[in-house]
Amino acid sequence: EVRSAGRRNFSLAHEITHGMFDDHDGRRFFLRTRDRAAYDKDPETMLLERLCDAGAAELLMPRRFFLEAIERRGFSARGLV
Repeated sequence: EVRSAGRRNFSLAHEITHGMFDDHDGRRFFLRTRDRAAYDKDPETMLLERLCDAGAAELLMPRRFFLEAIERRGFSARGLV
């Protein structure tokens, strides 16, 4: 159970992003995996999950808006790293 509204929003955005990628055989897109160990070892699936995380972040806070917001406050993206 996800309690935080922010985490719920991120999870939903992540799942929405899955819809942007092809799943021709229907094996990769599921909320609960039966074999998590095999799922975590599949490089293609791991890449897809990272891409969906990045897509979720863009849906929730597009990079351009983030950079503009921190620059208005006198910060820089480089300074945050």
